[in-house]
Amino acid sequence: MPAPNWQLDGALVCNAAGVPLPNSLQPAHLLPTLDFGAHAMTTGPDDPSGVVLEYLRSVRQIVAAERDVMLRYLGSAVPTSAAFDDYAGVIEGAAQPALGAPTAHGAPSNGVAPNGASFNGAASNGTSANGTSTNGSSTNGSAAPAPAALTGEQLLREVQAIVSERTGYPVEMLDPDLDLEADLSIDSIKRIEIVGELAERIGLAGLDESAVDEEMVEELAQHKSLRAIVEWIEALATGEPSPATAESLAAAHAAHEPEHAHGPLPPVAQRFEVHTTLLGPAVALGDLHGSTAAVVEGHAVLTDAVVAALSARGASAARVERGAPVPERAELLAGFDVVVDLSATAGDRAVDARTVFADLQPALLGSTRRALAVTVPVHADGMPTGIPGLMRALARERHDALVRAVEVDPADLDGDLAPLAEILVDELLDLDAPAALSWSGGQRAARVVGEARDLAVPGELGLGPDAVVVITGGARGITARVAEGLARANPCRLVLVGRSAFPDRDEDPRTAGAVDRQAIRRALLEIGDLRTPSEIEAACNRIEADREMRATLATLRSFGAEVEYVSLDVRDPRFGELLDELRDRHGRLDGVIHGAGVLDDHFLRDKTLAGFDRVFGTKLDGARAILDRQAGMRFVVLFGSVSGVFGNKGQADYAAANDALDTLARTRDGLHDCRVISLDWGPWGGGGMVSVELEREYARRGIGLVDPADGVMALLHEVAAGSGPSQLVVMRGAPEAFAPPVDHTPASDDLVAGPRA
Repeated sequence: MPAPNWQLDGALVCNAAGVPLPNSLQPAHLLPTLDFGAHAMTTGPDDPSGVVLEYLRSVRQIVAAERDVMLRYLGSAVPTSAAFDDYAGVIEGAAQPALGAPTAHGAPSNGVAPNGASFNGAASNGTSANGTSTNGSSTNGSAAPAPAALTGEQLLREVQAIVSERTGYPVEMLDPDLDLEADLSIDSIKRIEIVGELAERIGLAGLDESAVDEEMVEELAQHKSLRAIVEWIEALATGEPSPATAESLAAAHAAHEPEHAHGPLPPVAQRFEVHTTLLGPAVALGDLHGSTAAVVEGHAVLTDAVVAALSARGASAARVERGAPVPERAELLAGFDVVVDLSATAGDRAVDARTVFADLQPALLGSTRRALAVTVPVHADGMPTGIPGLMRALARERHDALVRAVEVDPADLDGDLAPLAEILVDELLDLDAPAALSWSGGQRAARVVGEARDLAVPGELGLGPDAVVVITGGARGITARVAEGLARANPCRLVLVGRSAFPDRDEDPRTAGAVDRQAIRRALLEIGDLRTPSEIEAACNRIEADREMRATLATLRSFGAEVEYVSLDVRDPRFGELLDELRDRHGRLDGVIHGAGVLDDHFLRDKTLAGFDRVFGTKLDGARAILDRQAGMRFVVLFGSVSGVFGNKGQADYAAANDALDTLARTRDGLHDCRVISLDWGPWGGGGMVSVELEREYARRGIGLVDPADGVMALLHEVAAGSGPSQLVVMRGAPEAFAPPVDHTPASDDLVAGPRA
């Protein structure tokens, strides 16, 4: 009789490979590090989360004390310094120095001196992996040994074990080269948590979650696989990064923005108007002697004038024809110290942020330290370029370079353009100006966010039950919440447009009982039809999407709304035909809420032109189709983002698209008696594009999430008002939290002095 295909390991039931069976008793695992840093001991009794954290704090202190008692009983020495209060800093989540960073005495903070000796501060949590103290002292004053270094394979197994526990995937399914984001839905913030748990398990100082900062998030964002994370940790521990790791770290450090102090978060979201403020003339520092400059051709006369002005400032200037992004062109632009892109001034409607990005990407990844893009607000067909938003985002990534957009009035492109060219060259030498500004009629100006105002309660919408409102963005997330708020306030005919197909059958009963993503994964693993994590994650996404879409339509109908769902990409020409058909069918089209959008966040070096086009086009192509038909509508609401207003690292495409929407609202508001408004949202909670992990990262930076109820109230107020500003920012946090001042200080000497010999 063959041996059974299972085994007993104490109380654990395992298969022949030693893996516990699904839903069986699982091996014990360490809890992740608890971060209590956001809740001081003064937390009031009315704060439930604070009460829970205070309880957990106390429990952890008790456990630490019991550990010491047991160690003493068993004959192990416990340092006298390991008293009750010494654990408070650990429990509070106090930040530790970064791994390998110098201490006050010049020694690295990973607890190992260059000769291998240990010293105080070896472990970030005060204990080694086996629970013994590693604070560098004992009762007899001798130094405690540092945690044993793990090899790459050992580290990989530890990381695989942690990911297995967090995702439910068996270790054997976790190929070291899987794409963490695409295959496992593990974003950079979740990677921080994995590294933090690893640090706690094996005693890696400075890598616990309490020490996380924006720079570490950016560094980990560059590492897409389990193997890459392990190599990154090894590089930090040894101080000898691989070429790939060194490149990643260099890119992240170049994009790093120092933290700035911020006040307490406002309790709710607030409303900010955006207005134009006049600026003084540019303060030109230094000159361009020894620099090579490329001028991408635009307006013919302006191009000649800029080449002449650059030459007068000592640069060796060359004209570069506008052209397609080919390798030869990229190599050419990457070799210049200065790039001035005038292509948007030529009157070519095909030029916008997409084409300018195609030129500036290789330039900024190459030798370019100064990049200026000159644009007009809108082309002759009324479409904006989005270039100011593009440059705001690029400026946030490249603090070692001067990156700027100047928007010029087409009326200023007539006559003698030599003075304008000199003004534009001055912008290449002003280190303190905003990343995007304008020049019109002799005035230099910039768009700024005004004072905070409380959100207003909406009045009567007055749409009536027969009104027809189209909402793009599908039946999920933010747009679903907006549709529900509209249906509750004013039941009418709602047409929801989304790329996802509406589910045409009930969910498989084998997954229907799974209440969260972890449970869905387990159910799919038990079914066994899907073989890879990427297949399972795609199925999880589909199941969660189908559930939310069904729930949204059911909720809308419960409020008395007549609901139609149309599966259609707003970039498809048929979207415009749909708007025409709805107007013909119902005899009216009262308004459109354009919430469709996609994200493809990547830092400059990893962003593709195809991804940029998709992100930019989803916003702009949809808006064009809507605004071409705004006659007869009461309102058009464009969903913008604070990324377009302030810029955001990794979102050059998204920032450009949302800046373009802002420009559309300013130029189209009031035409045909139709209110057009761009609402620039801060990150939403409860269904927006923000994960739980990212929410914590925002809070660390002084940014709160917009409560969906507040966001809906703000939108409905603007619809009901019928008039008002064409651009509003709705966010929870001060402008400084979203856009700390750009600090060119580290690069100022080089920028003023010019190229190095």
